[in-house]
Amino acid sequence: MRLTVFFALLATTSLSLSHALAADAAPAEGCSGPCLEYASTFDLNAAWLHSSDATVADSYVIGPSSETGFTLKANDNFSIVGKVKSEPVVDAVPGEDQIFSGDGTYIDALQAQVDFDNLSIWAGKVHPAFGRASDVTPGLHGPDLADNYDLTDRLGGGVSYDFEALGFSNRLQASAFTVDRTILGESLFTNRGRLSLGDGGAGNTQGVSSVAAALGGCMGADTESCYDEGSFGYQLAARYQKGGAGSDGNELGILGSLNKSVTLGDDTTLRLFGEAAWFRNFDGTADNAVVVTGSGALELGPVTYSLNYAQQRILAASGADANEYLVDATAMYDLGDMVSFMGEKWSIGAGYTYDRADGTDTHIVGLKLTSEFSGKISLGN
Repeated sequence: MRLTVFFALLATTSLSLSHALAADAAPAEGCSGPCLEYASTFDLNAAWLHSSDATVADSYVIGPSSETGFTLKANDNFSIVGKVKSEPVVDAVPGEDQIFSGDGTYIDALQAQVDFDNLSIWAGKVHPAFGRASDVTPGLHGPDLADNYDLTDRLGGGVSYDFEALGFSNRLQASAFTVDRTILGESLFTNRGRLSLGDGGAGNTQGVSSVAAALGGCMGADTESCYDEGSFGYQLAARYQKGGAGSDGNELGILGSLNKSVTLGDDTTLRLFGEAAWFRNFDGTADNAVVVTGSGALELGPVTYSLNYAQQRILAASGADANEYLVDATAMYDLGDMVSFMGEKWSIGAGYTYDRADGTDTHIVGLKLTSEFSGKISLGN
């Protein structure tokens, strides 16, 4: 009863916010500069957590999150690309409720980009390409372990080149960067603070000292939409991050991922995804690490059933290894625009997650309500 009341209240809040922001929304199909393209997602998350540790009480975690990406095109060659996120920036304390608290809004990416046919060059607050699991893994908690190696909050630059080969649409990307220690690393409402050189960690050094490279390809779609629209795709990636203050070594990581979509009938598609990553001196520590993620999603018309497995093993330089794994089962129902007020699309889902870490089991029952919209605004005459 308590969970239902809070989720209903959260849904009411999100409805008013998304409708206000979607007032002029229309599907974004690309536009010639000067113009603004944008796409937003608002999520309502509610979860009940139960731990096998008798000293940890059951708890509720309830709150909104959102992600808004935009591209401001001055012309067809130059643009400003950014992404703003709002989410809890303070970790929930085990056994304590976190309800409409700890949320912060921050700039996830903000870069200037120049495009020349198949070649793009960018610089600013960047998100270097390394892995896809944190972006495409379905389920309420399917991407959680992959988030641990996502390259976020980096300052630097990069280049990408698109080309066709062997039936694939391919993209080769390379980035050079350092950790963001500027005001862009902070957040509004709840301030997550900014890093300093003294905090150490992989890539947290003076000057640009880290690099990442990725080669991805897709059959049937471009690389960015391969999981949702392509028939088969891949990514191979590597990174090097120089260790910061107090680090035990420089981090080296390699990664590979595959996705495959199989059409089983009218309005029935099976989407498979797998990713594996290995790290030496993970995050600048003396330990190595292996992280694997695998998922299957069965789309039956408007309903998607997904099952995910993820495991992270820290290969300790001394002592016992640390192992965490989770299983996530989720069902999502796509409402489309049947309840749309301003052109937004809605979906609702429920799921169960089993997480085992450090010998402790955590059972999570979750609900999610999602609103999505996109649009474009011409800034010319």
